[in-house]
Amino acid sequence: MAVLLTAVAAAACGTSAGSPTPVGDAPLDAQAVRLLLTVADLEAVGAQTDGLEERVEDLRALAESVNAEQVREIRSWYALHFERAAPANGLSLTVLGLASAERAQAQLDVIESGPAFEPMAQPIGDRSAAAGPSGGVGAAVAFVDGRRLVTLHSIAIGGAEALVAPAQLEELARLVEERL
Repeated sequence: MAVLLTAVAAAACGTSAGSPTPVGDAPLDAQAVRLLLTVADLEAVGAQTDGLEERVEDLRALAESVNAEQVREIRSWYALHFERAAPANGLSLTVLGLASAERAQAQLDVIESGPAFEPMAQPIGDRSAAAGPSGGVGAAVAFVDGRRLVTLHSIAIGGAEALVAPAQLEELARLVEERL
């Protein structure tokens, strides 16, 4: 019995201490969002993380406080920000959990309808789009995974260098997709 309990506990903890287990299809909460991307993941792709602060924001609660009707079909909506004041750069991950996969696809359609995003040749998740850096703003990746729309945006403010390059951002997006 002790061996069985040890095996179950080990499986629940994932394959290694550095690799969080997938969060599954349940609505995300702040803790689950933190499992999707870590400072160690940023370091692993070559980002300089000295002085980087991590912050989670419940965007659904924020939007609901303004107008509850606008979040009627949103099950969860969180942002995970990695920010640094000097140099002013960072990375934001947002995960929007919708009522259906069709709604998630429709949201990606809206993103792709703008001039910056283009479909990716090697998609992430069910479908994805990316935007290259422009005008001092870092690159961005958006993808749909089932009922979730995920965006990652590398941020650079006031002439600072972006925290991660477009190729690194794509690598991080693929990691997040694995963990969903």
